Amino acid sequence: MSEERTESAGGWPEAGQPAWGLRHVVALWLALTVALVPALFAVRGAERRVSRYHTGTFERYAREALAAGDFDEALAICTGALETALGRSDHWGTVFVLRAEAYAGLGQADAALAELESCADYWTRSPYYATAAMEDEAAALAAELGAEFAQAQNGRAALRAYSAGALVSGHPVEFLHGLCAGLPEEYQALVWPDEPFVILEDFESAQAPVFAVWAEEQGRELIASGIDPAVSQSGGASAMFEVSASTAEGRSWYRLPVHIPLSERPFALRVWVKEREPSDVQVALAYWFESARTSAGTHHAPTAALDAGWKRFDIERDFCAERLAYANHVGYSAAGGVINIVGLALAPGPANRYWVDRIDLYVPPSAKGLQAVSGIE
Repeated sequence: MSEERTESAGGWPEAGQPAWGLRHVVALWLALTVALVPALFAVRGAERRVSRYHTGTFERYAREALAAGDFDEALAICTGALETALGRSDHWGTVFVLRAEAYAGLGQADAALAELESCADYWTRSPYYATAAMEDEAAALAAELGAEFAQAQNGRAALRAYSAGALVSGHPVEFLHGLCAGLPEEYQALVWPDEPFVILEDFESAQAPVFAVWAEEQGRELIASGIDPAVSQSGGASAMFEVSASTAEGRSWYRLPVHIPLSERPFALRVWVKEREPSDVQVALAYWFESARTSAGTHHAPTAALDAGWKRFDIERDFCAERLAYANHVGYSAAGGVINIVGLALAPGPANRYWVDRIDLYVPPSAKGLQAVSGIE
């Protein structure tokens, strides 16, 4: 019988003896742990950076950065929140306001104003996403920017800032009356050569709206709708839309969204309109009453013919009392009423092109002698 031998040194290991000893395993575990720790911290850091952009957390991180004076960081967080939230837009207004505050902190007033104008454009179309606290915050910043521009004798920029403030406040009539009461006389003379007003829409920003079909019973087709930088009564840009010829009677109305809560304080609207072919065009307003879930409307003829074919529409009426009286007559509540559409009402006729230069909200020289109720539907 041959003798079995096992080699334990310099040859194959004995049966059951591990290739590495316990100390080797422990050393390997420690080495791997040490190697993984930086990676884990990197992943955690990346996760934290990404979480800053989440729609539910970005505001806290951005406000922390603003409070610390790290305005570039606040901008990065807000921009990330704007770019990474696919399919979500309810937070955009907050993003615009916080970015405006960051730019203001950096001393970039023009950039801050542009952000507030983006916010105004967004909240005009989606007012249900604006909270009262955010509206107050945005309006306060707009007022600060307006005063800064006025001190620099930049009346146009001051007017833009105050107009943005009126819109982001959610209550433009009250904001305008507040300016009338609190703005120093030298600022008022700089900003308002005539009666106090704010611009509701001047079509100069990239987010400016374009006309859309409101009601079409004449068989017209909307051929084009956009911004025309070459045609303007005031020297800026204008909104333009072109329609085909009518083939039937009835309504042919085209609209722009606005958001003007009805107020007991006096206010009026002014619109500039031009046509390629003269026609019987009117400005139509739509009113929405949230509590009653119903709407109403009025239409208005031009009040003045200007040079180069422009028409001016001065709509001066006691909106609040008029709407309340009509609602009581018909039998619904006028609570929560807003003007939510400014549009053009076209008479039947040939193909045509229309321009709207600007839409202003102003305080009429006198609250007396407002237009009689007409054109109510």
